[in-house]
Amino acid sequence: MNINLKKEISFCKAAKIISKKRQSVFFKKIKIYLNDQTIENLHELRISVRRFRYSLENFVICYDKKQIKKVLNTLKKFQDLLGKERDIDVFIERINSASDKNVIMNKDSLLEKLNSEKIKINKKILKE
Repeated sequence: MNINLKKEISFCKAAKIISKKRQSVFFKKIKIYLNDQTIENLHELRISVRRFRYSLENFVICYDKKQIKKVLNTLKKFQDLLGKERDIDVFIERINSASDKNVIMNKDSLLEKLNSEKIKINKKILKE
């Protein structure tokens, strides 16, 4: 992300420019993920929400307390949901890569449960 800021710009003005850019990237990543829900797009979305949230946290003094608290809480919930979905993806990958099928009892049943949980989480993400 490349942002050109002038030296004489105030802290809060710079904060809002940076946050707006982070927000723009975040919204682009949401659209990409909604169109193609791959593991890679999920990862990119997680990165963008984390960067957007943390930039707002760093610049919290520049915003209305009530509004920024609501936004940050929403972003945290969203970030947590994305993290849960990512954890399931990693777990599924590890189960599928297990070379000895006898090591994991009821592998198909476990994968079915994990995929079911992933669908539930994904529905919550889409609601947010």
